Amino acid sequence: MKKLLLIVATLLVLAVSGCAPQVDVEADAAAVRSVFDEATAALNPGGADIVDLDAEDAVIMYANELAVIGKEAIRAREQSFDDQATFEETRSVEEVVVSGDWAFVRWTGTGTVTPKDGGESSEFNRKGITIFQRQPDNSWKIARVIWNSNQAGTVQAQSALEGEWQIEEVTIVGGDNEGTYSNPQPSLFIFTGRHYSTLLIPGDSPRQQFPEQTTDEERLAAFDNFIANAGTYQVTGSTLTVQPFVAKVPNAMAGEGFAYEYSLNGNSLILVLAGAAWASSDTEITYRLSRLE
Repeated sequence: MKKLLLIVATLLVLAVSGCAPQVDVEADAAAVRSVFDEATAALNPGGADIVDLDAEDAVIMYANELAVIGKEAIRAREQSFDDQATFEETRSVEEVVVSGDWAFVRWTGTGTVTPKDGGESSEFNRKGITIFQRQPDNSWKIARVIWNSNQAGTVQAQSALEGEWQIEEVTIVGGDNEGTYSNPQPSLFIFTGRHYSTLLIPGDSPRQQFPEQTTDEERLAAFDNFIANAGTYQVTGSTLTVQPFVAKVPNAMAGEGFAYEYSLNGNSLILVLAGAAWASSDTEITYRLSRLE
């Protein structure tokens, strides 16, 4: 009897172990690497197609930007970039690790970004981690991506800024004009690979047209009710520093320029200006802009 029970127990153990899913880590690692290689190929010369390899709830943490959450939001971000520039990158895989239904690839990449408007190409050098999640059909999808630059400057962030922007809302804290202006007047912010230009009418009231004969007071009012400067810019972390070489206010052309704290999320841009030498020292201005299509 004891011998029979031992045989039955052994058979049960074998049956249970035979039904348990067998994990082939090497095969999973190869599958993850294959998806990663496919994603790299999709980036060249543009990245919108890479979104087909993303999970529905994927999160991409681009350098110097807010995280972009969800497959369709990522697609819009990638398409916006593709419309402006050609992207070419060579990647090297440094590490592939699989743990159950999750895996990651640690990688490095070098390449160029070339504006489609004929501007000069910029080189970049970066590193990142791509996290994959096993799907119900046993395939692997990209779930998370995070990367940053190996360079002192951030070429990729500047490339993402390139284009034309307009103000949607202005918030002023401090000074005589404190408040939120939700009906902004015409404006235009332009960023190329290295240069920028800013034209805007502050406040939410239209400028008055000149009569046939103008007074000094009318000309002065028109001068005060317009902001214009252009020059070069550089992105470092979350700081966008501009150096005007032509400006309506001469003081803006002197010294070391001025800096915005900025955040970029696809087609939405926030610029926060405080402490510019030519502006009131107790005033902080937040511009909320959208990309012009």
